Amino acid sequence: MLIPKDYLIPELIKLYLNYDPITGWLTWIRKPSNKIVIGNRAGTQVNGRDNRIIHLFGEVYIEHRLIWFMQTGKWPIGDIDHIDHNESNNAWNNLREVSHAENTLNLSKRKDNTSGVIGVQKTKRGTWLAEIQNKQLNVRKSKTFKTFEEAVAMRKQWEQELGFHINHGINKPKCI
Repeated sequence: MLIPKDYLIPELIKLYLNYDPITGWLTWIRKPSNKIVIGNRAGTQVNGRDNRIIHLFGEVYIEHRLIWFMQTGKWPIGDIDHIDHNESNNAWNNLREVSHAENTLNLSKRKDNTSGVIGVQKTKRGTWLAEIQNKQLNVRKSKTFKTFEEAVAMRKQWEQELGFHINHGINKPKCI
C-alpha cells in the first residue's frame, strides 16, 4: 500500500506501529509487509549514524521525525533535537522541535577538540582564546586569556548570555 507523506495521518501509523515514550522505541503491531515480525523493533540502523529509518507505505522516514508526527499530529518544520545528544534515544522527553539555527546552540563537542572545551583553544603564543558565535543574534565574540580557566569561564558566561543550551559542548554519548 503506497501512501504519500502528505496524505498520512497519525492514526493510520498507530495501526502499524506502537511508540513507547519511555524507551523511545517503535515496535510493529501489524505487518505492512511479509518481512515484518510483529513485536520487533521497527526500522533499520543507518550505517555511520545513530538514528534509524523506517520503511512504511512506500516511503522512508527517519525514526525521530515519524515519532514527532505520531505524537503531535504534524510533521516537524525544523530539526528534532536530541537534548542529550544521543540520536538513538527517542524517548519523548529527549526530543524537541527547534530551528536549525537553534539546534546549533546544542552541539556535541567535536572529536578533534584538543582543549576539552568547545570554543576554547590554545594559541601559538601560549595564551588561551575563547570564541563564540550565535548566528541567530548575529553575535560573535572572541577574547584571549592568560589561563585556560579564565578562557573557559568566559566561554561559559557567553553561552549563558547568548542562550546556548545547557548541554552544549558535552561529549557525544556512545549510542547503542
